[in-house]
Amino acid sequence: MLMLVVGGAASGKSAYAERLVLQTALPRYYLATMQVWDAECAARVEKHRRMRAEKQFETLECPLHLGTCLLYTSPSPRDGLLSRMPSSA
Repeated sequence: MLMLVVGGAASGKSAYAERLVLQTALPRYYLATMQVWDAECAARVEKHRRMRAEKQFETLECPLHLGTCLLYTSPSPRDGLLSRMPSSA
């Protein structure tokens, strides 16, 4: 299952999403999108990293260009297609 949790800064998104995911089996994936602007942001990101590690999350941090972040949880049918495509050399 894939679920997207959205909300404002410091609105409880992380805690809510983590509670939902902790009810499921491993593996657990977490896509973190916070940009680090200052020391306060850096401290919050570090706190969240530690909390997620304790809960056995695999974390992908992607604060910009979310569409370019790839998270494969299983082989994709595209993988086979890409390996058969002729190279453009």
